[in-house]
Amino acid sequence: MEHLSQAELALYQSRLEDELTSCKQSLIKILKHAPVTPHWLAQIATMSSSALVDALEPIALNEIGQPLQHLKQIDAALCQMDMGLFGICSDCEEMIEADILAAQVTAQRCQKCQQNNDNKHGFIRL
Repeated sequence: MEHLSQAELALYQSRLEDELTSCKQSLIKILKHAPVTPHWLAQIATMSSSALVDALEPIALNEIGQPLQHLKQIDAALCQMDMGLFGICSDCEEMIEADILAAQVTAQRCQKCQQNNDNKHGFIRL
């Protein structure tokens, strides 16, 4: 499989940035009702994904579990993009199939490795 073109990388970068913005907005809505300062809440919009993950880890709110997990996936994909590893399977180091990245821009594994991982951990994908 060939590496991604610059145009494809730019498209995925844009999608990741859009997902990051959406995820931040969801977290702000949830955290408006949490014991955090308004100043800290206002900073979320400008924080990097990595800084936001670090800041949210100690907050024990069940409501942020899913958005925080998604934020971690976005952060991992952005870090991979920075390192030139975006679209490469984290297990076998082959390219992740285009249809998988099109469906889930934060995908970390190719179809085969994801299936192996799901089977190993007892997940069933519908």
